[in-house]
Amino acid sequence: MINAGRPDVPLIRSTPERVPELALDLVERGCRRLVVAGTEASHAVVSALGITSGTIGELEDAGVPWIHTRDLALLLVPDGFGEPELFVDATAT
Repeated sequence: MINAGRPDVPLIRSTPERVPELALDLVERGCRRLVVAGTEASHAVVSALGITSGTIGELEDAGVPWIHTRDLALLLVPDGFGEPELFVDATAT
């Protein structure tokens, strides 16, 4: 739990636990492109969104393709993959 030692700020769950929840919220608000870093986080997001299939698209970096579903474009970046610029490049377009 994180609250930076401030009793006036409510405790929130750590980021890894919140990633699927945040992804769902973003999609509900109209977001159609998601970049998710981390193997476990990627799996959790795909599960939370109920994604069961997709089409592999263009590579953003070696071993890191975009995955397209009917409504979404997902870049799922497993642990240990992608250069640091990957996240800047992927979110720039």
